[in-house]
Amino acid sequence: MEKPIHRAILSRTRLYVRLFFGKLFNLAGIPGLVQECNYSGSTARAEITVRHGGLFTIISVNGLDIYFHRLTGSIDGVGAMSCCKLDQVHGSAPLPDLSESDNHSAQK
Repeated sequence: MEKPIHRAILSRTRLYVRLFFGKLFNLAGIPGLVQECNYSGSTARAEITVRHGGLFTIISVNGLDIYFHRLTGSIDGVGAMSCCKLDQVHGSAPLPDLSESDNHSAQK
């Protein structure tokens, strides 16, 4: 009967140690660490991918990429590039030429 009590105490102690260090790291401004992984949630129908780049940690949720600065942990931007392949990327559309009279009237 001592083993279940011992396990419960050990589990609770580990939880409090993790909580203590988490709060300490938050006070010190140390960003959290995230491991690279792929996760598929069946209940919420979520596809989550975590990748590390040179400047950013990229967390993709259902094709939406969220870029976190590698050193500070702050969000640097949001985009949707993980679902694109090189042959699917579209170039920019050319802008129409404006004549001088159109340009002059647009400035008024």
